[in-house]
Amino acid sequence: MYENCPHCQQNQYMIKASFNRCRTQRYLCQACLGYFTPKPKPHSYDDAVKTKALQLYLEGHSFRGIGRLLGVHNQSVINWDKCGSH
Repeated sequence: MYENCPHCQQNQYMIKASFNRCRTQRYLCQACLGYFTPKPKPHSYDDAVKTKALQLYLEGHSFRGIGRLLGVHNQSVINWDKCGSH
């Protein structure tokens, strides 16, 4: 029925326990009272998107324009530029 609990490895006493920030279902293991998400979504953008955003910025595009082109929030592009990470 459910995946095994990552804490105690049993799979019989699971109940649904709301959603996390990424809107994926969380479960509560009633045996060990641990919460887990069976198939979590990634929390960040793909590295290819970050690299493309930084390339566009170096070519002179605005942060808002890059956000519209790539479908990301312009503040994310600003943060990537400040950190220099890609």
